[in-house]
Parts: sequence; C-alpha cells; structure tokens
Amino acid sequence: MLPALKRSHIKLFVVFALVCLFIILLRYSTLPVLTDQLSKRVPMKVIVTVYYEALCPDSKYFLAKQLLPTFKIAKSIMEVKLAPYGKAKTKRYNGKITFECQHGPTECQANIYHACAAEIIEDPLLRLEVATCMIMDNRLPQEAMYKEEVNGEKQNTALCARSRVKEDRKNRDKTNGNWL
Repeated sequence: MLPALKRSHIKLFVVFALVCLFIILLRYSTLPVLTDQLSKRVPMKVIVTVYYEALCPDSKYFLAKQLLPTFKIAKSIMEVKLAPYGKAKTKRYNGKITFECQHGPTECQANIYHACAAEIIEDPLLRLEVATCMIMDNRLPQEAMYKEEVNGEKQNTALCARSRVKEDRKNRDKTNGNWL
C-alpha cells in the first residue's frame, strides 16, 4: 500500500490531468454542447406530420382538442404538415388511380378538399384552423369550408381563407374556382 502523502499526490495529479483534458476538449471540440455553436445555430422546428381521415371521429377529436390548441401555444417551435389520407388505399387499374377510404366515398371527397386547403393556405395557423373547422362537419365536404361559428353566427371560412391567400391564389389556381 502507498503512503498517504503519495496517494494525495496521485489524486492531485489525476484531478489536474482531468481539468487539462476538459479545457482541451472545450477549446478544440466541434461538438455544439462544448462550443459557442449553440448561440449561432438557427433553431429547428419540430415537424409534426398528421395522417388523418376527414370523417374519422378520432381524427376530429385530435385536430380540434389536441393539435390546434397545442399549435397555438407552441407554433414557434412546431411545423405541422397535414396528410388527409389516413387509412385510405390507392389502387391502380388500367392506368387509372382510384382511392378507397375507410369511411366510404364521402370521406375520399372530404380528404381531397382537406388536401387542397392544406396546399393552398400558406399561413400555418390558418391552415390548421380551416382543417379543424372543416373536419367538424364533413358529411357534405363541398360545404365544409363554409361552416364556422363565431359568437353563435355561421361564418364563411372560405372568405377568411380567400382574403389571406389572395396573392397565392392569383399565382396558382389549384381549385379551378370550385370550392373557394
């Protein structure tokens, strides 16, 4: 066994060596945790891709009660991508593509309207608000964009959407004027 004095010298040397190693790592490391790169980095948003079905009650609940309220709070750190496809199946037959949706053809039609809205509306909050509004009553998908209540009165969501995406619509007429 080593005498107590030698043990203390060894401990002191080990501590000194660890401090030196730490200083070297801190100075020459490319890891962002050990350098000032954290302050220079552009913050990345969490990408949330939501696959949902326009007539699914679970999707309706998720969009209205979970996703939209969360996005309103954390929109600075979230990017939401909407994929109104859910459990649909894509089929090809004789060069023609068709869709088969879990809740029937009405859901396929509603999914198309949701996809168009998601594509046209650039403002992330408005896009999510319109999708949430539409999903609340999709039995008549072509009318779904016109159903939003504000202070007990029905509002035309499409007019709101149209005013905010006016410039985009001029540049790309994705809807051929059928639903907006």
